[in-house]
Amino acid sequence: MPGKRRCVKGEKRLWLSASRGDEEMAMKHADWMRMLEQLRDALDQTAAEVSRHEQTLASPLLTSDLSGERQVTWQRALERFAERLQECHAKSEIAGRDAQHAEAELARHEDQMRLFRAELKQAREQLGKPPTAACGFAP
Repeated sequence: MPGKRRCVKGEKRLWLSASRGDEEMAMKHADWMRMLEQLRDALDQTAAEVSRHEQTLASPLLTSDLSGERQVTWQRALERFAERLQECHAKSEIAGRDAQHAEAELARHEDQMRLFRAELKQAREQLGKPPTAACGFAP
């Protein structure tokens, strides 16, 4: 971007400021993606645990001679895992909606940044033009 280095000091500050805003938006997007990946990993882990426990309960060795008390304990454990899985799914849906909102905000900010840059370019072009006689200045 050699052209940017030739800008006057004030314009360079504006350009750097806009660049920082872009970086912050990109960081927020990356944070959301990282959070969604962690949530997906937690859901996968919980699903694997539930599957393992369901397989254990379906084992003929356990189902044939379980005492009533032991069976109730297993049933409660399965219910807790099912509840945790439902909570994870609910959190995943919420995170998905939040990510969609964040992406919409990011798009809105990108549009605002494009408008700002267009206005900045227009202002630079206006400042680059010589003054006209209508302004009271004679060339």
